[in-house]
Amino acid sequence: MNFLFNIRIRSRLLLLLAFSLAALLALGAFSTLTIQRETGRATAFIDGEFEAVQAVSEVRSAIGNARRYEKDVFLNMGDEKETLRYTDLWNAELASIRKAIARALALASPAEAALLDGMRKGIEGYDKGFRAILGQMERGELNDPWAANKAMAPLKTDIRQADKALADLSVSISARAIAQRKALAVTGSQAPWLVAGATVGVSVLATLLLLAIIHSIISPIKHLQDTAGAWGNGDLTAQLNASGRDEIGDVQRDLGSMHTALVQLVGEVRSGVDIVRNNTAEITHANGDLSDRTEQAANSLQKAS
Repeated sequence: MNFLFNIRIRSRLLLLLAFSLAALLALGAFSTLTIQRETGRATAFIDGEFEAVQAVSEVRSAIGNARRYEKDVFLNMGDEKETLRYTDLWNAELASIRKAIARALALASPAEAALLDGMRKGIEGYDKGFRAILGQMERGELNDPWAANKAMAPLKTDIRQADKALADLSVSISARAIAQRKALAVTGSQAPWLVAGATVGVSVLATLLLLAIIHSIISPIKHLQDTAGAWGNGDLTAQLNASGRDEIGDVQRDLGSMHTALVQLVGEVRSGVDIVRNNTAEITHANGDLSDRTEQAANSLQKAS
C-alpha cells in the first residue's frame, strides 16, 4: 500500500468513499440478483409443475370423457343422430388427448417422455380399434351394444397401456416436483449465506482499505513527531524521509528545508563562536605579555632610582 503515500489525503478519503459506495451498490446488486434468481427458479418450478399437472389432468379427463362417449355411442346404436353426435364428441376428446399429450411432452423429462410415448401408442391403438368398430356398425355388422362391447375386448390392452402410462406419469411428475422442491429449499437456504458472505467480504476489503489509509496518514505523522522531538532535544542529525507526494510529504519537505537552513545557521554560529574563542585567547595572551612587560619596566625604573 506504499502507493497511497503518493496520493493526496483528500483523494484517499474520496477513494474510500467511492469504494464504499461501489461496494454497497455491488452488494445490493448481488443481493437483488440472488433474490431474482431464486424467485425466477421458484416461479419457473411452480409454472412448470402447474402446467404439467394441468396437461396430465386434461389427458385423464379427456380419456374418461372418450370412454364415456364410447359407451354412449353403443347405447344409442339405434338412433343414428345420437350415434353421430356422440361419435363427434368422442373425436373431439381424442383430439384433446393428443393436444394435451403434446403439451406434456414439451414439459417432460426423458423418462416422462417415454411414458407419454407409450400413452400415445395406447391411445392410437384404441383410436384405430374403435374406428374399426364404428365402421362395423355403419356396415350393419354390429347391431347391439353387447356385441359392440365384446368387439372392444381386444382394445383393452391399449386402454390399459394408456392408463398405466398415465398413472406412472403422475407418479413421475410428483417425484420430480418433490426433488425440485428440495433443491429449491437447499438453494433458498444457501442464498442468505451467500449474501452474508458477500457482505463480510466487502466489509473486510473496506476495513483493509481504511486501515491502509489510516496507516498512510499516521505513520508519516509519527515519524515527523519523532524527528521534531529529536531536534527539540538538540539532535540535529535526525533526518526526515520525505518520500510521499501528499500534504504530509509537503510538510516534511518544508521542514527538511528548514532543518537544512537551521543546521547551516548553527554551523555558522559555531564557527563564529570558535573565532571569538580564538580571538579571546589571543587577547588574553597579549594582555599577559603586556602585564609582564609593564612589571619588568616598573622593576627597571625602581632599580634605576
